[in-house]
Amino acid sequence: MFKFIRNNFGPFFAGVFFTVFVLLIIAVVYLYSVNASLRQEVADFQRKLSDVEIKVVPPEERVQDSINVTDVQPVFNFDNWNKLRVNIGSDEVKRLLGKPSQIIAWIDSSAYIYRYSNGEGQIYFNRLKRVRGWRRPEF
Repeated sequence: MFKFIRNNFGPFFAGVFFTVFVLLIIAVVYLYSVNASLRQEVADFQRKLSDVEIKVVPPEERVQDSINVTDVQPVFNFDNWNKLRVNIGSDEVKRLLGKPSQIIAWIDSSAYIYRYSNGEGQIYFNRLKRVRGWRRPEF
């Protein structure tokens, strides 16, 4: 009985398995292609979103940051360091503390370094030039 099935239906089952195997390979290649295109679309969307995040600033912040600060003399005052708040603009920081001794720029952020005789203070900004943190100098 088994010999009869093997001799008569063996080639049929081999053909069915081969066809299923080929269809499986085609499905995997197609799904990989779709996945790659979706990944590219997500990457493009994230890039566009980050560009929009940089451009979108609330109107009240836009007005305050658009005022140019020129030649502000440094003010070495502990009270001015206490006036720092998260999310204030870089122009406001310059109004409070004066021109920084050094500006360090990274890809998505920057820092102002204020050097005093007692040490140095650092202020960290996000990509929108808003304060995200600081380290006071030792007075």
